[in-house]
Amino acid sequence: GMGIDKPDLRFIIHYDVPGSLEAYYQEVGRAGRDGQVATCLLLFSFADTFTQEFFIEGSCPPLELIHEVYQTICRFKNDDIEVTVRELAELAAHKKANEMAVSSSLKLLEKAGYIERGTEGHHQGRITLLAPPDKLREPAAAAKGLHRTILDYCLEVLRGRQGESRSVNLEDMAGDLDLTAEQLRRGISALHLAGKLGYVAPFRGRGLRVLQRVPVSRLDVNYDAVERRGQFERRQLRKMVDYAYSRRCLRRFILEYFGESVSHLQCGNCSSCKTVSDRGMARPLSEPEITFVKKCLSCAARMKGRFGKMRIAQVLTGSRLKVLEEMQLTRL
Repeated sequence: GMGIDKPDLRFIIHYDVPGSLEAYYQEVGRAGRDGQVATCLLLFSFADTFTQEFFIEGSCPPLELIHEVYQTICRFKNDDIEVTVRELAELAAHKKANEMAVSSSLKLLEKAGYIERGTEGHHQGRITLLAPPDKLREPAAAAKGLHRTILDYCLEVLRGRQGESRSVNLEDMAGDLDLTAEQLRRGISALHLAGKLGYVAPFRGRGLRVLQRVPVSRLDVNYDAVERRGQFERRQLRKMVDYAYSRRCLRRFILEYFGESVSHLQCGNCSSCKTVSDRGMARPLSEPEITFVKKCLSCAARMKGRFGKMRIAQVLTGSRLKVLEEMQLTRL
């Protein structure tokens, strides 16, 4: 649903086409729950389906992208990797390596047992002593007060050694020292600038761990299930498009889709039924008209939905505009 639980909704307008009739029916079902008249309006253009196609491709990434993501992960020398989905998408060379598709690829690799993803927001900072511990214990190593307290903690509690990095939970450290997180951050930053501590802030993302390193040719990911899901979601979208273009009774269309038997051909209330009653039955197209429509559709398909009706008309009428030649639309 839409997260709205009010009985007196009078209008529901879909600006973007939903991905399925199930989603659409659930959303329009919010209208008129008080038994009064309500209106549902679906604004539709076929170009709107590109957004849903993007979501489908993102949740069902191509196998080549899954391989590319895995190879990118394996290029890291360490098994514990702090890298964001955005960074992985930028590192992957595949043309469809957007964040959504990369995230789906990681889920599939994790399900297959090749990686393990961490919990977002639970990463630790890292502190490194940049001088020998004995020298840092000297009174002159740092000013008294906050800086001295932080240095002593690193030496005694973290048992740091020069050049060795120690993981630390900053919230726990702040609690142990009775400091606020901001006080601790400022103190560590000052010691870092003074050349006494090296500091790496906590990773702000969801890290991952490599569990298996194998050649991509041996990756055993259940891709058949991914393809089946993609095909299923595209069939659902196709049915939603059929609904948007349908000239039949829309109520009948939905009820039959959900397996209900309908005795009446028309509900008399939807846009299809009202339009038919107003204008009568549409006449069939003549042969020349059918041929013309086919040419228009063929031209639109070759232009891959990237242009509007004005450009299609210019191409079909043989226009020699310079802009058409620059976009190579004169050689479709």
